[in-house]
Amino acid sequence: MRTLRLSIAGAAALMCLALAGIPALAQEAVEEAPAGVTIVTGTEGCHEPTPNIWNETAWGGYQRGEAHWCEVTMSDPRVSGSWFSTYNLDCYGVEAEPAFCMLRGSRVLDGPDGRWDCTWTGTFPVEDDAILSTGLCPGTGGYEGLTYVFQYTTPAIVGGGTFRGVIYEGELLPVSVITDPVEVVVAGRDAMAGYIVLPALQHKPGAEVGPDVFTDPLEVKGRKAVVDIPAGTPITPELLEPAE
Repeated sequence: MRTLRLSIAGAAALMCLALAGIPALAQEAVEEAPAGVTIVTGTEGCHEPTPNIWNETAWGGYQRGEAHWCEVTMSDPRVSGSWFSTYNLDCYGVEAEPAFCMLRGSRVLDGPDGRWDCTWTGTFPVEDDAILSTGLCPGTGGYEGLTYVFQYTTPAIVGGGTFRGVIYEGELLPVSVITDPVEVVVAGRDAMAGYIVLPALQHKPGAEVGPDVFTDPLEVKGRKAVVDIPAGTPITPELLEPAE
C-alpha cells in the first residue's frame, strides 16, 4: 500500500457534543450562545507532511509519528494561527476498497495570549471518502480555565478542510465508564423537599447503588421528596413520602 499523505486536524468524543448539528457561524449565533460559550468555524491549509514509513501487517498496516505544520483561519483569533500536528494511522482490511482507518494524534496551537494542547481522534473513509475527526483542547497561559472542542472534516488525502467547534469556560468534562450497568430510577430533575419527584431511568454502576433503589418509575410516580434531591440521584424509599 502506498504511503498515505493525510492532512488531518484534530480530534469530539465529545464529546458527545453534537458538533455535527452546529450551523455555519453567524454573528447572531455567537450573540445568542450561552454565557461563556463561543461558537467558532474556520478553515485550514497544511504544509507537506514529514515522510513516513508504511508498515504492512497481516491485518492491514500502520504509520506512526507523521507530522506537519498547518495554518488555521478561524472566526475567533484565540484559535487562529499556526499549529503543529502529529498523527498515527491504523488501517484494517487494506486489500478491500476502501480500507477502514483509525487516526489519532496531537496538536499544539499557540494563540495570541495562550496555548491549546489538543488530542484528537478520527476515521476515514466516511461519507464521500472524507476524513472526520474531533478534538479536545485544554487551554494554558492566558487561556487557562478554557476548553476548545472541535470537529474537522477534510477530503481524504487531498488536505485542507473546515472546522466547527466551541470555546467554553471550564475544564474538560469528566468521562464515566460503567462496566456493571444497573438500570435504576433517578430524579429526572432537581426536586425540592415537599414537591413531586419526576422519575427517570438511568444506568448506574452496580457497585454504586444499594439494594433499595427503585427500578420501576411507577413506584415513584406521584410521590413527594422528603429532602432536596439533585437531578440524577438514585431514588430510595427514605427519600420519598406519599403525595397528599
